[in-house]
This record gives sequence, structure tokens and C-alpha cells, in this order.
Amino acid sequence: MKRLPVLLCLLILAAPLWAAVTAHLDRERIADGETVQLQIEADGQVQGRPDTTPLRKDFDILGSSSGSRVSIVNGRMDARTTWTLTLGPRHTGRLRIPPLRVGGEQTPALSLEVGRAPVPDASSDSPVFIETSVRPPDPYVQGMVLYTVRVFRRVRLGDGKLGDPDLDQALVRRLGRDREYSVQRGGRRYRVVERRYAIFPQADGELRIPGPVLDVQVPDPSARARDPLGGMFNDPFFKTPLDDLFTPMRHMRIRGPARTLKVRPVPPGWKPDRWLPALDVRLSQQWRPKDGPMHVGDAIVRTIELRATGLTGEQLPDPLPGAAEGFKVYPDKPQAQTHEQAEGVQGRKILRITYIPTRPGRLNLPPLKLRWWDVRTGQAREAALPGRALEVLASPGASASPSAPAAARAAAPVRDRTPVARPDERGPSGDRAADRQSRLWPWISLAFALAWLATLWRLWHRRRVPDAMPAPKPAPPTPARPPVETLRRRFVEAAEAGRPVDARHALLEWAAAHWPEDPPPGLEALGARLTDPEARQALARLDEVIYREPGAAWDGRQLARLLRELPRPRDNTGDDPSRLPGLYHGQPSG
Repeated sequence: MKRLPVLLCLLILAAPLWAAVTAHLDRERIADGETVQLQIEADGQVQGRPDTTPLRKDFDILGSSSGSRVSIVNGRMDARTTWTLTLGPRHTGRLRIPPLRVGGEQTPALSLEVGRAPVPDASSDSPVFIETSVRPPDPYVQGMVLYTVRVFRRVRLGDGKLGDPDLDQALVRRLGRDREYSVQRGGRRYRVVERRYAIFPQADGELRIPGPVLDVQVPDPSARARDPLGGMFNDPFFKTPLDDLFTPMRHMRIRGPARTLKVRPVPPGWKPDRWLPALDVRLSQQWRPKDGPMHVGDAIVRTIELRATGLTGEQLPDPLPGAAEGFKVYPDKPQAQTHEQAEGVQGRKILRITYIPTRPGRLNLPPLKLRWWDVRTGQAREAALPGRALEVLASPGASASPSAPAAARAAAPVRDRTPVARPDERGPSGDRAADRQSRLWPWISLAFALAWLATLWRLWHRRRVPDAMPAPKPAPPTPARPPVETLRRRFVEAAEAGRPVDARHALLEWAAAHWPEDPPPGLEALGARLTDPEARQALARLDEVIYREPGAAWDGRQLARLLRELPRPRDNTGDDPSRLPGLYHGQPSG
């Protein structure tokens, strides 16, 4: 008797790894949305599982389980292995369940009839149903459609999975988190889970949105009735946690109603790349600096913001104004953002443009106009921003340049301040005005001569003072040094971060503080003051990235390394502590 358990184990291990297999369905006819169970049985103890790849053409495998049993009847051992697959048909009609390989055997082929079933709603007795809605049903191409899916339930659900719409001719964006609330329908109270999407059709014509599919576990009353313990909890007072605990679940597939959109084409007269269908479009701008005098080489930054309700930020065009005569224009890379709202989405696009005036005079920055299509009224509208008129003065250091154009610009204010004779004081040839100018110029020449003599005397005196008295102690740093250091640090940070427009702006501000008497109007003029050809090449590359390749990637670490310091002004003795030492050609130490 002691050897009997050992003998049974040996018999089990000696059983064949596989034998004949059989398969059958629990039902041969079901309605659309229902599931069916396929049971496969093999003789013996079989390792592994059936190859279910052939099923995936017409079915979704929603669940699987396996088990084995061994029994001895009249001294004969019987071992069997079973697999149970829960299948969800993907479409209606007569479906074929192909043979499945189990080890070295195959199951027989089976057939299943899947009939059409009405979509469940509140009027049906289904414990779970789905509603869908679209707004508007006739959108314009690329316009927003608000698609809403609501799942109604009056029973406990488990392991629910709701698929998202997958459309070839449209962009789909899910909006926020699911909402949950209660409603009353047909005298019954339901819990509702609501999910919203923003759909943007990309082609005109009909667009069909298939009905959403919900795979979920629901209570199975029939299985509970067969449970010997189920009758203990039929009383309404016990339909709470114990009811959920002891009620078996079954898988259920629920389909919602499909929707068809009639997408309208782009109206005549619109270019596809300028088509902008929206609920609302707004433009705003900011200027930095807001006001004050401008000089040649100064930078003015214009920040434009475009907001469109009913479009994503990626759908918006770049709000780029027209050409600006008399300016160098450096647009930054636009930034697109999308914000979710109760009515769908709102897209934002922000563009920052830097203008550098290249000549003095009265210059105009261009306005901005943007046409868009109001999808509510079906009419074209226009959003606009005003331009700005600037009075640009010559660069403060222009008078020190020996070139003829600079001399002409320096002389212009003197001529403007010259008194102009009134018509009654002029002769036939304007002799009185000429006499006044001839009397004024000797005094101006005398003033320049006295100023030059005073400069020569001061230089002679400064050279004589060290012979008569000891050298004075170094003066404490003047308040001008912190701004210079701050501007230098801003340039280095912007360059190392790869922000070309910010780096250029900070570099010119730093150079203006370093050469307050003769600031360079641009990077080209700054490069002319450097002795390092590598630094000049890096400056030219920065100008090229901003002006010719806006939005291109730029690595400014090399420029930051080469321009840690600026050269001394040529006409300076080096005693001013606010000035920086000469250009550093090597890698900074420490």
C-alpha cells in the first residue's frame, strides 16, 4: 500500500505529452456585442498552450484560463488538460474558427453565427449602454469637432476598457480626464462616465466615426442563481458589499452608435496654407522698450501672441509681419502651446522679433494683419495689430568716426539748430541767412579751439603730476562696474544656453557699456575691434544663424569661451576700473 502513491506518480509522468485534442463552443449563435467561450481539451498532461494566432483575424481574445485533472476509475488513470478562451467577434456574419495547434495535434474547425443586434440605450433592458454625440455635425476641413462618449451603467463594472477613436483622415486629441456623475433615465438612476475628444478632419467629404467599443466585466445573475450561496443574498437589504463579493462576473462587449460627419471644403479664395477655421482669433503684442529715444544699433523686441479658440497651437501659422525697411530683422523660433477649455482647445503661438535700426531718421515697423474664418457665422474675419513709428537717432559714437558719412551725420544737428530767417528778413537770394551763418561759424570754431587747448593742457598736466607727487592709491570701483559685469554674465549665460537672439542682445549691451563713448552698432562692427580671427568668425556665425537661419540650432559655448573679456579701448590708459581687460584668447582657467 505504501508503494501505491509512488506508482501513481510514475504513471502520471509516463503519460504521453500530447494526445488527441477536441474543441467546442458554448454557443453556436450569438448577437453582436456578445462573447463566446471556446473550450479546448487534450488527453494527458500537456505543457504550454494552444497557438491562438489564427484567431486574431476575426476575434479579440478577451480572456484565457487553463487547468488539468487526473482521475482513476476502476484502476484506470485518466489525465486531461483544458484551456478556455473568451472570444469577442470583431464583426457580424458567419465566422470560422480555424484549427489551432496544440503540441503536435490540431483542433477541428468550428463556425459561429454572429447576428446584428440593436445598439442598447436607455429604453433597452441592458445594464450598460453607450451614447455618443458630435458638435458640429458639418465642420469645415481642419476645424474642430467636439466628440463626446458617455457610458451609462446601473450595475457594478470590473476591468473596463474603452477604446479611443482611430481615424485615418483626422487628428484626434483626448481632452482632459473622464468625468463621472449621476443621471435619471426612464425611471432608473445611472452612473455616467463621460469622455471627450477634439477631432480635426483633414479632408472634406464624409467622415465616419465608428461606434466606441467597451470591454467590461458585469455581474452574471444566472451564474449567481446556480451558486448555492447566492440565495442567501437575494434580499434587497444585502445588495451592498456582500452582493458584489458573491456575484460572479462575466465578460461583456458593448458598442456605441457610430457617427458620420459631413466635412465642408475650404471656401473659394483661400490658400490652403493660410486657412484658419476657428471659433475666435485674437492678436496681442508687447514692445521692449515701450518708449524712449532709439539710436542706430539699439535693439527693440516685439513679442506677438496669437490665440485661436478651436485650434491647436501646432495648427496656427507663424504671426510674421511684413518687411521692415531700415532694420535688420531677427525673428526667434515660434513657441506653440495648446490649452484645454470647456469648449475644446485653444491654441497659442508666441513669436519674438528683434529689430535693429541701421540708419537714423523716422522709421516704421510694419503692422500685422491675419485673416481667419469664423466657423460659427461662416464668414471671413480679420485680426490686426498696429505698427510703430520710431525716431531713430545717430549712434552716440558716430561723431568720433573720421569717415565722411559719420561726419555728415554729426554735422546735421548743428545745421538743424541754425536760426532760419523768416521770409520778410530774406533778400532775393537769402543773403541775410547766409550772413548769420557766416557770423556764427567763427564762434563755433573758437569754441572747438579752446576745447582742444584745454585737452592738451590736461594731458600735459597729468604727465607732470607723477614727477611732483607719489602715485595716488587706486580708487575704489565705480558704480559703473556692476552693470558691465551683469551684462557680461547675461551674455555668457545666453550663449551657453543656445539662445542666439538673447546672446546677441546681451553682447551689444555689454559692448555699449564697455565702450560708452563709441558703442558698436552691430556684431560686424564689434568683430572689427577684435584681434582674434576665431572670435570674429564666431560672431559672423551668430549673425548668420539669427538673420539667415532663424530657428536653427546654435551652440554658443565656443563664442562664450572666446568672449569672456573684451579688448581695451584704444584711446584709454587702462585706469578706469569699469573697463574690462583685453581679449582672452585661451580657455578660461579655474
